[in-house]
Amino acid sequence: MLSIVTSDALGQGRNVMTSMIRSSVLQGRKTIVIVPDQFSFEYDKMLYKALGAKQFNMLITGGFNRICELIGKKYGGFAGEKTNENLSVIMMYLAICRLKKEGTALYYKKAFDKGSFINKMIALVKELRSAGITPFALSAAVAQENGSMLSKKLYDISKLYEYYMDELEKRGLKDNSDAVSLAVELSQQHFSFDNAD
Repeated sequence: MLSIVTSDALGQGRNVMTSMIRSSVLQGRKTIVIVPDQFSFEYDKMLYKALGAKQFNMLITGGFNRICELIGKKYGGFAGEKTNENLSVIMMYLAICRLKKEGTALYYKKAFDKGSFINKMIALVKELRSAGITPFALSAAVAQENGSMLSKKLYDISKLYEYYMDELEKRGLKDNSDAVSLAVELSQQHFSFDNAD
Protein backbone atom coordinates (compact mmCIF):
# COMPACT_ATOMS: atom_id res chain seq x y z
CA MET A 1 0.00 0.00 0.00
CA LEU A 2 1.30 3.42 -0.98
CA SER A 3 1.16 6.12 1.65
CA ILE A 4 1.41 9.74 0.64
CA VAL A 5 2.95 12.27 2.98
CA THR A 6 1.04 15.52 2.79
CA SER A 7 2.36 18.94 3.64
CA ASP A 8 0.15 18.81 6.77
CA ALA A 9 1.97 15.67 7.95
CA LEU A 10 5.33 17.29 7.24
CA GLY A 11 4.24 20.37 9.16
CA GLN A 12 3.17 18.23 12.12
CA GLY A 13 6.51 16.42 12.07
CA ARG A 14 8.33 19.75 12.02
CA ASN A 15 6.22 20.94 14.95
CA VAL A 16 7.06 17.80 16.95
CA MET A 17 10.80 18.24 16.27
CA THR A 18 10.66 21.95 17.15
CA SER A 19 8.82 21.12 20.38
CA MET A 20 11.46 18.52 21.30
CA ILE A 21 14.27 20.99 20.55
CA ARG A 22 12.59 23.72 22.61
CA SER A 23 12.08 21.32 25.53
CA SER A 24 15.75 20.29 25.48
CA VAL A 25 16.94 23.91 25.41
CA LEU A 26 14.59 24.95 28.24
CA GLN A 27 15.89 22.07 30.38
CA GLY A 28 19.38 23.53 29.95
CA ARG A 29 20.62 20.49 28.04
CA LYS A 30 23.32 20.67 25.40
CA THR A 31 21.26 20.62 22.20
CA ILE A 32 22.71 19.92 18.77
CA VAL A 33 20.57 20.10 15.64
CA ILE A 34 22.19 18.45 12.60
CA VAL A 35 20.52 18.98 9.24
CA PRO A 36 21.82 18.08 5.76
CA ASP A 37 24.00 20.97 4.58
CA GLN A 38 21.72 21.94 1.70
CA PHE A 39 18.78 22.51 4.11
CA SER A 40 20.63 24.01 7.10
CA PHE A 41 20.08 27.69 6.23
CA GLU A 42 16.33 27.28 5.70
CA TYR A 43 15.97 25.09 8.81
CA ASP A 44 17.92 27.61 10.90
CA LYS A 45 15.55 30.36 9.76
CA MET A 46 12.55 28.22 10.66
CA LEU A 47 14.01 27.34 14.09
CA TYR A 48 14.92 30.96 14.80
CA LYS A 49 11.38 32.02 13.99
CA ALA A 50 9.84 29.22 16.09
CA LEU A 51 12.15 29.48 19.12
CA GLY A 52 13.09 33.15 19.24
CA ALA A 53 16.57 34.60 19.49
CA LYS A 54 17.31 33.63 23.11
CA GLN A 55 16.43 29.93 22.76
CA PHE A 56 17.91 29.66 19.27
CA ASN A 57 21.27 31.00 20.51
CA MET A 58 21.35 28.32 23.22
CA LEU A 59 21.63 25.46 20.72
CA ILE A 60 24.21 24.32 18.21
CA THR A 61 22.85 23.96 14.71
CA GLY A 62 24.20 23.30 11.26
CA GLY A 63 24.93 20.85 8.52
CA PHE A 64 27.57 18.14 8.77
CA ASN A 65 30.30 20.42 7.40
CA ARG A 66 29.49 23.20 9.88
CA ILE A 67 29.38 20.80 12.83
CA CYS A 68 32.76 19.41 11.73
CA GLU A 69 34.17 22.96 11.53
CA LEU A 70 32.88 23.76 15.03
CA ILE A 71 34.47 20.61 16.45
CA GLY A 72 37.75 21.41 14.68
CA LYS A 73 37.80 24.97 16.01
CA LYS A 74 36.96 23.89 19.54
CA TYR A 75 39.52 21.09 19.82
CA GLY A 76 42.10 22.08 17.21
CA GLY A 77 43.63 19.87 14.59
CA PHE A 78 42.33 21.56 11.45
CA ALA A 79 45.65 23.17 10.55
CA GLY A 80 46.17 23.79 6.87
CA GLU A 81 44.01 25.36 4.22
CA LYS A 82 41.17 23.18 2.94
CA THR A 83 40.98 22.49 -0.76
CA ASN A 84 38.21 23.73 -2.96
CA GLU A 85 37.11 22.24 -6.25
CA ASN A 86 39.72 24.16 -8.29
CA LEU A 87 42.60 23.21 -5.98
CA SER A 88 41.53 19.56 -6.09
CA VAL A 89 41.59 19.64 -9.90
CA ILE A 90 45.07 21.19 -9.90
CA MET A 91 46.41 18.68 -7.38
CA MET A 92 45.00 15.73 -9.35
CA TYR A 93 46.43 17.20 -12.57
CA LEU A 94 49.86 17.34 -10.90
CA ALA A 95 49.46 13.72 -9.74
CA ILE A 96 48.60 12.64 -13.29
CA CYS A 97 51.59 14.56 -14.70
CA ARG A 98 53.84 12.84 -12.18
CA LEU A 99 52.60 9.36 -13.15
CA LYS A 100 52.88 10.22 -16.87
CA LYS A 101 56.45 11.44 -16.39
CA GLU A 102 57.40 8.21 -14.58
CA GLY A 103 55.95 6.22 -17.47
CA THR A 104 54.79 3.44 -15.14
CA ALA A 105 51.03 3.66 -15.76
CA LEU A 106 49.61 0.29 -16.72
CA TYR A 107 46.00 0.89 -17.73
CA TYR A 108 44.85 4.52 -17.83
CA LYS A 109 47.59 6.03 -20.07
CA LYS A 110 45.14 7.02 -22.81
CA ALA A 111 42.61 8.43 -20.33
CA PHE A 112 45.11 10.87 -18.78
CA ASP A 113 44.50 13.49 -21.47
CA LYS A 114 40.70 13.34 -21.28
CA GLY A 115 39.17 16.26 -19.40
CA SER A 116 36.64 14.14 -17.53
CA PHE A 117 39.31 11.80 -16.13
CA ILE A 118 40.49 14.29 -13.50
CA ASN A 119 37.01 14.76 -12.03
CA LYS A 120 36.36 11.01 -12.08
CA MET A 121 39.60 10.40 -10.18
CA ILE A 122 38.82 13.12 -7.62
CA ALA A 123 35.39 11.56 -7.01
CA LEU A 124 36.96 8.10 -6.71
CA VAL A 125 39.59 9.30 -4.23
CA LYS A 126 36.85 10.97 -2.19
CA GLU A 127 34.91 7.68 -2.06
CA LEU A 128 38.01 5.70 -1.14
CA ARG A 129 38.88 8.17 1.63
CA SER A 130 35.36 8.14 3.05
CA ALA A 131 35.53 4.33 3.11
CA GLY A 132 38.86 4.50 4.96
CA ILE A 133 40.83 2.92 2.11
CA THR A 134 44.41 4.18 1.81
CA PRO A 135 46.65 4.17 -1.28
CA PHE A 136 48.72 1.50 0.45
CA ALA A 137 45.67 -0.74 0.91
CA LEU A 138 45.08 -0.48 -2.84
CA SER A 139 48.73 -1.37 -3.49
CA ALA A 140 48.26 -4.51 -1.39
CA ALA A 141 45.23 -5.43 -3.52
CA VAL A 142 47.38 -5.03 -6.66
CA ALA A 143 49.75 -7.71 -5.39
CA GLN A 144 46.84 -10.08 -4.72
CA GLU A 145 45.44 -9.71 -8.24
CA ASN A 146 48.87 -10.47 -9.77
CA GLY A 147 48.92 -9.07 -13.32
CA SER A 148 45.20 -9.13 -14.09
CA MET A 149 43.35 -6.25 -15.75
CA LEU A 150 42.00 -5.33 -12.31
CA SER A 151 45.52 -5.18 -10.85
CA LYS A 152 46.58 -2.79 -13.64
CA LYS A 153 43.64 -0.48 -12.92
CA LEU A 154 44.26 -0.66 -9.18
CA TYR A 155 47.95 0.10 -9.66
CA ASP A 156 47.22 3.29 -11.59
CA ILE A 157 44.52 4.36 -9.16
CA SER A 158 46.69 3.68 -6.11
CA LYS A 159 49.54 5.73 -7.61
CA LEU A 160 47.28 8.65 -8.54
CA TYR A 161 45.69 8.55 -5.08
CA GLU A 162 49.14 8.47 -3.42
CA TYR A 163 50.49 11.30 -5.57
CA TYR A 164 47.33 13.39 -5.09
CA MET A 165 47.66 13.14 -1.31
CA ASP A 166 51.38 13.89 -1.59
CA GLU A 167 50.71 17.03 -3.66
CA LEU A 168 48.24 18.24 -1.03
CA GLU A 169 50.68 17.53 1.80
CA LYS A 170 53.58 19.32 0.07
CA ARG A 171 51.48 22.49 -0.03
CA GLY A 172 50.04 22.19 3.47
CA LEU A 173 46.53 21.61 2.07
CA LYS A 174 43.83 19.38 3.48
CA ASP A 175 41.27 17.52 1.41
CA ASN A 176 37.70 18.46 2.37
CA SER A 177 37.00 14.85 3.35
CA ASP A 178 39.74 15.17 6.01
CA ALA A 179 37.48 17.45 8.03
CA VAL A 180 34.84 14.79 8.63
CA SER A 181 37.37 12.10 9.56
CA LEU A 182 39.20 14.44 11.89
CA ALA A 183 35.97 15.69 13.46
CA VAL A 184 34.93 12.10 14.20
CA GLU A 185 38.27 11.42 15.91
CA LEU A 186 38.19 14.67 17.89
CA SER A 187 34.58 14.19 19.00
CA GLN A 188 35.38 10.66 20.20
CA GLN A 189 38.48 11.82 22.08
CA HIS A 190 36.68 14.74 23.73
CA PHE A 191 33.24 13.12 24.15
CA SER A 192 31.70 16.15 22.44
CA PHE A 193 28.32 14.48 21.89
CA ASP A 194 28.01 12.95 25.35
CA ASN A 195 25.03 14.16 27.38
CA ALA A 196 23.67 16.03 24.37
CA ASP A 197 20.29 15.92 22.72
